[in-house]
Amino acid sequence: MNSTDYFNLQSDAIEKQIASAICAGFDGSQIPDDKWDKDTWWTNQIKSILVAIGRSNQFMVACAGVASDHCEWKYDLMWWEETDEGGRCKLTNVPLVVESEWNLRLHAIQYDFEKLIVARAERRMMVFNVFRPDDARNYIDFLKSIVISYKLSQVNDRYIFAVWIQSTKEFYFDSYVHVN
Repeated sequence: MNSTDYFNLQSDAIEKQIASAICAGFDGSQIPDDKWDKDTWWTNQIKSILVAIGRSNQFMVACAGVASDHCEWKYDLMWWEETDEGGRCKLTNVPLVVESEWNLRLHAIQYDFEKLIVARAERRMMVFNVFRPDDARNYIDFLKSIVISYKLSQVNDRYIFAVWIQSTKEFYFDSYVHVN
């Protein structure tokens, strides 16, 4: 199956930029054999891609494990914008926050995902892995149901799901924009 068959994203240009860059960086046939079960390697590869995209869009980036503008702060990775007013920087926007969880168990993924639902950011991205394509759809549907049930969800809250599917060695991307 072609990687573009695994995109179910709404019309946000940055989301598509993220999905395209991650797919280009993770050709399953080119991943070294000794890296398949190394969570830190996967996380740092994705962080490196997201740092580059954030910087190309003129955002500051915070994360641990790869070169960024600031150490990890609150989330696995965060893009932010700030103003400098007389030598005092003020946070003005958070375009993206990211959490990742490589444990295959849904409750472990849910634990990190719930950090995202309390974030005030333009986009919230959850990166995780499953064994089969059906698992990806089922897990995403469950995570969306958490957003829908959360009383403080707001209209237009955006979520990106980046799911590595072990059986096909490809990423699947989906997004959700909260409507009510």
